Amino acid sequence: MSVKRKNSAGGEDGDVKPAKNMKVKKAPKAKPSPKGKGKGTAKPEKENKTPAAKGKGKGKKELAVAAKGKGKPEKADKMGGPPDAKKKKKGGGGDSKEKTTAHKDRKKFMKKDGGAGESGESAKSRNQEYKKLKKQRQKEKRSEDVYELGVEAKKAWERVRREDCPEEEKNELIAKLAEDVKGRVKKLVFAHDTVRVIECLIAIGGEGVRGALFDEMIGDVIELAKGKYSTFIVAKMVKYGSKEQKEKLFKAFEGRVADLMRHKAANTVVENFYNDVANAKQRNAMLQEFCGPEFRHFKEPELRTVKQLVEKFPEKAKSIVYHLGENVGILVTKGCYNHSFVHTVIYNYMEVSDYEIRVWNGKILRYVNCITAQEFSV
Repeated sequence: MSVKRKNSAGGEDGDVKPAKNMKVKKAPKAKPSPKGKGKGTAKPEKENKTPAAKGKGKGKKELAVAAKGKGKPEKADKMGGPPDAKKKKKGGGGDSKEKTTAHKDRKKFMKKDGGAGESGESAKSRNQEYKKLKKQRQKEKRSEDVYELGVEAKKAWERVRREDCPEEEKNELIAKLAEDVKGRVKKLVFAHDTVRVIECLIAIGGEGVRGALFDEMIGDVIELAKGKYSTFIVAKMVKYGSKEQKEKLFKAFEGRVADLMRHKAANTVVENFYNDVANAKQRNAMLQEFCGPEFRHFKEPELRTVKQLVEKFPEKAKSIVYHLGENVGILVTKGCYNHSFVHTVIYNYMEVSDYEIRVWNGKILRYVNCITAQEFSV
């Protein structure tokens, strides 16, 4: 019987398997040398990449310069040109357009003396020159006497409206102002600055001053009510006028209520008069003016609603509803529907019109549905 010899590893001859407890040493891995240390060490593969392969940096700049040489500045910008080129592109585009002549003149004077680096004296002289030009332009726009009157009136107004102005001095200045503007009120009320002087006279002047101004302006109330700035004068007349003066205002508005309510400046004056001044009969008369040209001159002040008017004049029902619908359509189209007086007109139209007519007039129906939805949401 042959016995196999055990080798030193613990296994038999011919058996290449190592023992279980035997530890096999592995070959050590070569450690990469740190960057910048040692001689003859090869650089990592990352460092060997070309600049063009990086996507950023030198390669792009070289491409941008090459593209510029070929006459393609747009392509150079897209491929990442130098930052100076981008700044030029952002700041370019020419000078901005000035919105007003005054702004253009001021720009011109600013460029004259060298801009930000100018001295204080040059800036002062430039501002004085600009003020002279502005004064000359205002004199050309208004007549010279009206311009000078406006300057003096504003100085007095600035003193009068202060709380620390003594009562005696205030009364003297008001009397002087009223005397100066007498006969020339209409020339002052259409400007944004001088209209405030007349407003102040109506508000704090006595009965005599207020009466004189009212008598001078009552003939032009409709024109003043439609002005951008003069409409505030009529509003002051509605607020501070006496009972007789307010009655004259109603007579001036009579026959033109529907027309004034379509105007975006004048409708506020009529709204204030309807809510704050008018009595029940005057309100009924103002409402009936929307029912056609006949009712602008011949009214039924005892009838409160259009429905009562239709019941009294059944033969005119079709004409009344037609004209009322036309007026309501214009008010809604022009956007003049934010007043309670207009809401009253629309309500009366909805009462007397048939459903088919309301559907046909789609704008009115949509607006009324919108109002209803808002009321229920609240």
